[in-house]
Amino acid sequence: MNLQCRTELATNYKSGAQIARVLTEEWAARELYCPAFDSDRLSPSRANTPAIDFECPACTQPFQLKSLRNWNPRKVVDAGYDAMIRAIRADRVPNLLVLQYSSGWIIRNLMLIPRVFFSESAIEKRKTAWRRGPKGGMDRLQHSSKPDCRGRQDRNDLRGIARIGRKGSR
Repeated sequence: MNLQCRTELATNYKSGAQIARVLTEEWAARELYCPAFDSDRLSPSRANTPAIDFECPACTQPFQLKSLRNWNPRKVVDAGYDAMIRAIRADRVPNLLVLQYSSGWIIRNLMLIPRVFFSESAIEKRKTAWRRGPKGGMDRLQHSSKPDCRGRQDRNDLRGIARIGRKGSR
């Protein structure tokens, strides 16, 4: 498994957030597979699909990737409060992939939180969003799900949902 992001893909971007999105989404598309079905990859969703970044091509399970440099095991900061609430109410909330990368763009941690652990009470609307506009911001409260149900994977053991060895092996 290659834990290094392909930094050459970021040469046309200036914003740190855009660079992180491009590099980590490419890494996830290249290295992750569906933990719920026998599919050796996750497919990127259509551009601008609210709250969903990837889908399993076989079972259509949705996934959202949240990438961050600083690991916070209690909260995941996000900007799409309204989109996530709509997804929860429509029973279309995605599985959450929380990915931590180093300053050298090496994947350090990966955690999967299955979609069944998200409810409206697990989503907290922030008082001040980093973005202006009607959507507002949110924090997902990971500590509100049962601790024994969180499957944290660190860089020494990414076997949970990432490829190990040759293509197709797990």
